[in-house]
Amino acid sequence: MQNKMWSLLIICLVTCTTMFIGCGEQKNKPLQPVKTAEIPELLLPALSTVSTQIRVLLTTPSQLTISATDKLYIESGSAKKLLYPASLNRLENIRIIGNNNLQLGKLGILELPVSIYSANPTTLIELNKHRYLGKLLLKKSREGHLQVINELNLESYVASVVDSEMPISFGIEARKAQAILARTYALAHILEHRSYQHYDLTDSTRHQKYLGVA
Repeated sequence: MQNKMWSLLIICLVTCTTMFIGCGEQKNKPLQPVKTAEIPELLLPALSTVSTQIRVLLTTPSQLTISATDKLYIESGSAKKLLYPASLNRLENIRIIGNNNLQLGKLGILELPVSIYSANPTTLIELNKHRYLGKLLLKKSREGHLQVINELNLESYVASVVDSEMPISFGIEARKAQAILARTYALAHILEHRSYQHYDLTDSTRHQKYLGVA
């Protein structure tokens, strides 16, 4: 495990050094902003032994609301429900009930864990004014608190981290380096935490700032 993490860090340092040297060589050329859609092509190749999905623990207030512009699936145990936007219309009053149940707005009480996702990979799920790709997982922490975890493609996560932490005005070379750093850091945490923890990273600066999709 430690050998894999060191390998990731070494690759990251070498690649970033090369990029900054190239940036210096082109200092007389105007920098162009990089589009979010282009960022995945600038990243390190995915490791064959590591899942390309990442799980991010979201910072959430005590009161949660969920909405979407497309139909969503809600899974709890063996039960699976399909909700259309009109009936979804902001799930509110979401809280833990008893030992292992969740009050999910007007849907009633469901058994934890609960998964919320769309069959359309481009659908954005809005949680308390932030929008997210992928899946929302609602779980109970060891302390008994409700945890909301965003599970999504690693490349989409890295693109959002770059936008969350570095303005476009910094230029394309700086954002390329930031993308490599963010992806390498995320992969290291996946390797370290995947076997024993519900999530890989948090969405705060404790790990990497992640605000979802702008």
